[in-house]
Amino acid sequence: MLKEYKTAVLKFYEEKKENNLLRDNLKEPTRARLREESLYVFNERYLEKDGPTLKAFFDPRSKYNDHVRSIENFDGDGFKSMYDFFLNQPDIRKKENIELLAWLIDFEPRPYSNWSGEITQPPQPPEPPKPPLPPRKGFPFEIKITIVIASLLLISGGGVYYFWNNETQQQHPFVDQSDCMYWAGDHYELISCNPTVGHVQNKIPFDAVEWKNLKKINCPDTLTDNDIGKVWYMKVKNDIEVYTAQGRYPLDTNRVLRPLTKYMLDQYIPRKKKEAFLEWALKGISAVAIVAFLGLIWALWAKARAKKSRLSYQ
Repeated sequence: MLKEYKTAVLKFYEEKKENNLLRDNLKEPTRARLREESLYVFNERYLEKDGPTLKAFFDPRSKYNDHVRSIENFDGDGFKSMYDFFLNQPDIRKKENIELLAWLIDFEPRPYSNWSGEITQPPQPPEPPKPPLPPRKGFPFEIKITIVIASLLLISGGGVYYFWNNETQQQHPFVDQSDCMYWAGDHYELISCNPTVGHVQNKIPFDAVEWKNLKKINCPDTLTDNDIGKVWYMKVKNDIEVYTAQGRYPLDTNRVLRPLTKYMLDQYIPRKKKEAFLEWALKGISAVAIVAFLGLIWALWAKARAKKSRLSYQ
């Protein structure tokens, strides 16, 4: 099965190469470019199913437990087999290299476990029916144990729900099961789920964690390396939006915010600092121009008044 998977991945690679659909880092690779391409692909289209692939290739000993750090600190010699493949195209033998190639060129379905799961398996013959057990008197021991465990779970679950609900009501005494919330630009606001109440689109069910913690950072130019991994972002076109907590992207709740990495910080935040400086400079120039204009008007008025005074004395 792995051999067929490798054949499919290599065929997909050849098709992209012939149609000139490979990125420059893969057309003319170096070990540094392969690392750069890995960081790019991670930030552009990382999926949860790709996690085992990245861990197996970049961090097999669980030294970092962070994909970005493991890629940034990966020894360039580890790309040797991939580098040789892109240059000379020898046969790829290791499963980790096949999986990494599939990830870099966006082959689907991947990884191998997903691909092999789509191959139709021959139907298995049904098991013969088991003979019925003889009836027992009273409740069997297994049923008694099940009843005891279910009772304990019910009691403990009820207690947890009571305390959680009581705490939630103390924090949000005005929230009930019919309440929703909506994104108000940089934070969530409460609103009734009744469609006849309010004229707000994109109402979503109330979430206490996101309602309390998720807020947009309107001045991302203040972020530093100390904020890496502590704030979250979403890439929008050629820019990023930064938020105070993890959760769903407020403007599209089907997307999930990602932790800020050093790559994204260095790539986008300096530009925001420059934009903030230019905005501050323009405001300063505007203020100086207004003061200069008012000063000119005052000078002309004073000059006219002095001239009028001289004429009155004559």
